[in-house]
Amino acid sequence: MADRESDQCEADGPAPESPAEGMPAANTEGAPAEESTAGAETEPNRVGEAETEAPPNDSGSPSDVEGASPSPPPPSPSKVLENKVKAFEELLASEVIDIKLARQLCHEGIPEKGTGPGSLRSVYWMLLLDYLPLEPAKWEASLKKKRQIYAEFIQELILDTHNLAHSASTVTSDPLGALSSDPLGALGGEAEETNGAGAAHTPSAWDIYFKDNEIIEQIDKDVKRLCPEFAFFQKETGLPRPAGAQRLHHRVAQQGLATESIGRSQGGGLTITKRECSAYDGHEPQAAVAAEAVEHHWEVIERILFIYAKLNPGICYVQGMNEICGPLYYVLASNPDGSWREHAEADTYWCFLLLMAEFRDNFIKTLDNSDSGIGALMSRFSTVLARYDGQVKASLDEKGIKPMFYGFRWLTCLLSQEFPLPDVIRLWDSLFAKRDRQEYLIYICCSLVCIVRSAIIESGFADTVKLLQHMPSIESTTILATADAIAIFMKGGGSADSFAVIDQHGDAHVKPEGADAAPQTKLSKMALAGKTKLLNFWNATTSPPPETESGDVSVNRK
Repeated sequence: MADRESDQCEADGPAPESPAEGMPAANTEGAPAEESTAGAETEPNRVGEAETEAPPNDSGSPSDVEGASPSPPPPSPSKVLENKVKAFEELLASEVIDIKLARQLCHEGIPEKGTGPGSLRSVYWMLLLDYLPLEPAKWEASLKKKRQIYAEFIQELILDTHNLAHSASTVTSDPLGALSSDPLGALGGEAEETNGAGAAHTPSAWDIYFKDNEIIEQIDKDVKRLCPEFAFFQKETGLPRPAGAQRLHHRVAQQGLATESIGRSQGGGLTITKRECSAYDGHEPQAAVAAEAVEHHWEVIERILFIYAKLNPGICYVQGMNEICGPLYYVLASNPDGSWREHAEADTYWCFLLLMAEFRDNFIKTLDNSDSGIGALMSRFSTVLARYDGQVKASLDEKGIKPMFYGFRWLTCLLSQEFPLPDVIRLWDSLFAKRDRQEYLIYICCSLVCIVRSAIIESGFADTVKLLQHMPSIESTTILATADAIAIFMKGGGSADSFAVIDQHGDAHVKPEGADAAPQTKLSKMALAGKTKLLNFWNATTSPPPETESGDVSVNRK
């Protein structure tokens, strides 16, 4: 990432001279630059800073100045979406994509589809996860190379029983690996020597095959119940299975043998009293043979996770990885452009690999108590929650509710089990837009606790645990706005006493002095100001956003 952007997390340019309510100027990573609109000079051609409607209750707005021209009527939702899509598409048309600007745009949500045939979200996710180069001209060569490598993984790592049965090494010498599994020489074979270090066990191909089946069995159980309320994963892909890719679940499917219970009749003869008809002769059932060309989406995810487990034996497969791989695959496999959709499996594997590089330590049990394990992440979560909302943290401590009771699943599965898939995807838009994704994930988790703080304080142990383990429906905009406020607060850009109120509809309003904060959800005024400016850009109805010398769209880049 060093060559993609600087380590500076703030937006470009100096801090504003007169921040709102005297708060120090600070920006969160990937968020639009904030500045005070009161008394500041308006620079020409700055998008969202002139001729736009000011946020409600914001003193000193242009509409309050005597003699100012009236604000234009608000644009239609279709116009807002059109302007938003245009900004994303123009950024992709650049010779070199400005990743910092891409993070700013993606943090506010990625449109599902642009004016072209493809999906904007799938392309931007691959950009944010560093799978695609920043130069679109290099995409074709890079994608071709990665997809070919993945095809080779399938050929090499998925063992075919027919090939094993006919290979000379397994048929003529040791078909079941008996000799290689006899280090003491009880069968008369000589143990293999390696580097003079003594006897070494050399697993046969059949040893590897049956060991792989243990991995497949665990993956198979998890992927079949992935998002049960969502029919997508149970549907057929409509694409041919990759060459050499077996149906892995057939290797661990339960099969019965023909059985008969024989009893003696009253006349002294033998009679069959019970017969089991699920006979298995070692061949695939007729129905399975007929449906051999049919493949479902969950089978693709099963293959991705198996390849990852084989190439990463130190971590292998751990339950919960399927919950991370599933949404990634859904977004890439839902691309309406068939040229992208047919390679969704390979692209998902590489994106999953890159994402797991950041979060895999959470799945390694031996690292639980290390500085990079889940224990350290839970400790950081407790620290942030205590600093931002000490009252609700004290209430949880008083009840004896530890973050492990509810936060473990939030942090390991990236909240994919807490909300419906469309909401998870929207949260991941903002999460992927951050360079320090683990830290922002903690802010999102803290925001969930803060949003339901009143219920936590008023409830007992059992009800609180139930609430946190089964979160109510919450608008993603509310969750992210609160997470942004926590991010600014933790960076020292605001205080818990200077906030805006988010009502039950998710709308933000600046809190009047001395007013009660009900409901108790906090949003920094600086975060609100920055979001207002970006919304003003989406709502622009006159000229399109200006371009920089490199052709990138310019949005609040002071």
